[in-house]
Amino acid sequence: MACLPCVLLTAYCLLSSDLWQFLPLGYLTTIAIETPILLLLLSRGHSVGRRLLAGVWLTACTYPIVILVLPVLIPAPEDRWLYLLIAETFAPVAECALFAAAFHRKRVGWTNDGSHSKHPPDSMAVPDRGERHFDVGVVDYAPANLKASHVEPNRLVDFVAITLANLASFGIGEILNRYW
Repeated sequence: MACLPCVLLTAYCLLSSDLWQFLPLGYLTTIAIETPILLLLLSRGHSVGRRLLAGVWLTACTYPIVILVLPVLIPAPEDRWLYLLIAETFAPVAECALFAAAFHRKRVGWTNDGSHSKHPPDSMAVPDRGERHFDVGVVDYAPANLKASHVEPNRLVDFVAITLANLASFGIGEILNRYW
C-alpha cells in the first residue's frame, strides 16, 4: 500500500500541468462573474475602487487553493461532491474573513475635547477647524457633495454579497464545465 504523501505527489504530478494551464483562464472568468456582483451588492459604505479591488483580490487569495490544492487532496472523480463541498465552503468563508480583516476595522481618533472616539473604516469626515484630529486613515478634503458615501459598511450585507458572488461563479463554472 502506498503512503499518503506518495499518492498526493503522484496526483500532483499528473494533474498539476492541466491545473496550472487552467488557472489563468479560470481566474479571469471567475473575476468577470464575481466583480459585477460585488460592485452591485457590497454595502454602500465601500467606494467603487474598494469594490473593484475586492473582486480581483479576494479571488486571487482563494482561487489557487480551490484550483491547485484541493483537487490534489481530493483527486478521485467519485469524490467530486466532497471537493465541491469543501471548495465552495472554503472560498466564501475565507473571502469573508479576509474582507472583514481588511475593511471592517474601527479606527480610533480624537474628538474636540481630547477624548477618544471610533470612526467607521471608510470615514471621509473632514475635521472642523480648530478640532484636534488624529486618524490612521486618509482624510478626504473634497466637498461633501463629491465624496463617497458616509454610510458605515455593513458586515452582514458584505458577507452575503461575497457568498452570492461565489455561488454565482460556482454555478456558471459548473455549467461551463458540463457543456464546454
